[in-house]
Amino acid sequence: MKYQCKVEINASRDKVITLYQDITWQKELGLLKKEMIKGKSFETGSVAHLYFPVNGKEIIMKETVEDNNLPESITIIYEVDGHWNRCVSKFIEKNGKVIYLMDVEFRFSEELDIPKIKFVNQTQQEMEYFKEFVENNL
Repeated sequence: MKYQCKVEINASRDKVITLYQDITWQKELGLLKKEMIKGKSFETGSVAHLYFPVNGKEIIMKETVEDNNLPESITIIYEVDGHWNRCVSKFIEKNGKVIYLMDVEFRFSEELDIPKIKFVNQTQQEMEYFKEFVENNL
């Protein structure tokens, strides 16, 4: 499954990138902790475990930075329980604002009975939350 989401952020690209790498906004979305396994956070080739609460349990998601070309783009792969997800985030500066585009790809070990729109809406909501986080922290 592939799709793209987009938001326009009223901030400089430097500010957007600085806050993108600040896990505070991810913690507000439910991230309990981030544990580095290999390399430094957001460095190409780095690997981390992300801990999230799901249905009363703690799940561990593997995060691998496939390619970091910040401030222009970053590609991150997330893996958990037979689900593989690549997010290519692009940050395009335009007229003093940032167009934040995310190309998303999911692969599942077995077919899920969840409509694609649910994934799209979840991604869009998280991007909108990040936009608000940035604009409220200028």
